[in-house]
Amino acid sequence: MFAYLNIFIAACLFTLLIAPIMIVYLKKFRMEQYIRKNGALLHARKQGTPTVGGLIFLIPILTLTFYIVDINENISFILLLTIGFACIGFIDDLIKIKRKRNLGLTVSEKLALQILVTSIIYTLSHDILNTSIFIPNTSYSLNLESFYFVFFLGFTITTVNATNITDGLDGLLAGVVLTILVPFAVISYTLNFYQIFIFILICMGAILGFLLFNINPANVFMGDTGSHSLGGVLAGLALITKTEILFILMGGVVFIEALSVIIQVASIKLRNKRVFLMTPIHHTFELMGWHETKIVKVFWLINFSLSFLSILMFR
Repeated sequence: MFAYLNIFIAACLFTLLIAPIMIVYLKKFRMEQYIRKNGALLHARKQGTPTVGGLIFLIPILTLTFYIVDINENISFILLLTIGFACIGFIDDLIKIKRKRNLGLTVSEKLALQILVTSIIYTLSHDILNTSIFIPNTSYSLNLESFYFVFFLGFTITTVNATNITDGLDGLLAGVVLTILVPFAVISYTLNFYQIFIFILICMGAILGFLLFNINPANVFMGDTGSHSLGGVLAGLALITKTEILFILMGGVVFIEALSVIIQVASIKLRNKRVFLMTPIHHTFELMGWHETKIVKVFWLINFSLSFLSILMFR
């Protein structure tokens, strides 16, 4: 058990070591965040904060994974999703930086790349994927067979976009992902997926190290590079451990954030009325007068509670 603890500590220390260096270089190359106009009043002070900070935890995760973890088919699958979506996020970040605006890839461009990457990864890995969907806390399952690809595509892209949407406040996504990784660690250890368990410990240590530089006031933002890669990690873990449905509970805050955007857009198009003051929903709480740190802590606590409940439901 101490060996596992050492892996977690090593990942955290690795991140803490390279973070100050990476932040200096991100500033040097003017990898700066640009705030969208309708959010300027809330986050104007954040203009110019270094972004693409996802590299700060990605480098330790990938380095230690290749050094420590026995790279089997399951780990390879998760790494493909992590790296594949990190590349999409990196392209998006570079466009934002080059054009000095908050918009990078258009919605259609990003979706096309996500479908392409997901389809390629499915083609490379479909032999190791279980096409059955398991109902939490029961012995029932549904085999999707030939329809599994459609589910795989929708589940993966939804997860990645939901994590991307959640990344809107200092430390919010990093902290929420940490709470989600806790039940994944318990589940992978219970299922004897020890290499995945080690990978999760590496992720947790690296993300915790990054979080120390990302909490309010943030010294660096993870950018789409980070949020997309974390979406890939979570989707991969859920698909391999067959906890796709349980994952909706585990990542409750992430999906609530995404759902708030869907509801808002649908309401405006159908009724020409807003349901929320601003979406994603964390911005509504800001406009209601909540301090950013309060929102983040409350969302962390909510998702930690949901994650704990998901552990109790796992069977």
